[in-house]
Amino acid sequence: MPNLTIADLDFDLIKSNLKTFLREYRDKNNAPIFTDFDFEGSNWSILLDVLAYNTHMNAYLANMILNEMFLDSAVKRASAVSLAKHLGYTPLSTRSSRATVTFNVTNPTGSPNFLTLEKFTPFNTIVEGTTYTFVNLDPITIQPNNGVYTFENVEIVEGLPLEYVFRVNVPGPGEKYVIPNNDIDTTTLRVNVQKSFSDTTLTTFNQSLTISKINGESKVYFLEENPLENYEIYFGDGIIGKKLESGNLIRVLYLISNGSLSNVADFIEQRFDCAVNIGGGTIENIITVTNSHGGSAKEDINSIRYNASRFVTANDRAVTAEDYKNHLVILR
Repeated sequence: MPNLTIADLDFDLIKSNLKTFLREYRDKNNAPIFTDFDFEGSNWSILLDVLAYNTHMNAYLANMILNEMFLDSAVKRASAVSLAKHLGYTPLSTRSSRATVTFNVTNPTGSPNFLTLEKFTPFNTIVEGTTYTFVNLDPITIQPNNGVYTFENVEIVEGLPLEYVFRVNVPGPGEKYVIPNNDIDTTTLRVNVQKSFSDTTLTTFNQSLTISKINGESKVYFLEENPLENYEIYFGDGIIGKKLESGNLIRVLYLISNGSLSNVADFIEQRFDCAVNIGGGTIENIITVTNSHGGSAKEDINSIRYNASRFVTANDRAVTAEDYKNHLVILR
């Protein structure tokens, strides 16, 4: 039997090689066995087209599959995310822009000794004609100074607060809880576990970036991104991380972010307003200490390729200066 040149995977070259194969296929008397395959209008030509097309498509498919198996050659972001997961790396989510403001509260009811700015108090600003809402992530309590209530250097974060509640059915790391919004800022994620519907006792769980120094009672959760670009959380098995109980309620609180759209350059005078009363008093004289900055889109595939490989190189330790740089990038 004649040989085929298997390295040629272009459609025309495949068909040409098949013709060569048929042309050189002869009987013991050296007479050609097949004829008419060089005639484009023949049935042979149609069969060769089908064979060449099928071979070409299979070669392309095999090449794509092989590319998606390696982080540095993956074309699809979902493939890069999956491969990064094997290295223990979670791609960065959308990041909200942050600003710092100082303001006074006038005429609170009863002139109290303490005044609290509740979490998620909304502050609005306009950036290029669009209104964005910023909130404080934690409550802040102050005392008056000579009768003046001043909240100084309050960090506010852009985004819409949302809470999602999951019910635990099968405790353990096998049950994962998918956060339905893919534009969340995971740095604003707050996870609390409620005992049950009737028992509203809450226990705070914190994200774990490593399994070192974690035991079966550690109140931690783990975060990863799935192929649909949604983040999901899961909990321990009682050996690495505390295991939840069936019937527990997981309350997940987070901000949906607009990323870099609400960033404002330093040379622009940014203004915020707030219509919420605090203790019956009015917020006045809002001074922008630092303009909103730091907002960014979800990590793209090129950044995942770069950071994931360096994350596993550092391997949860920092010995060289380059290790510290890599950890700072990952934790930003």
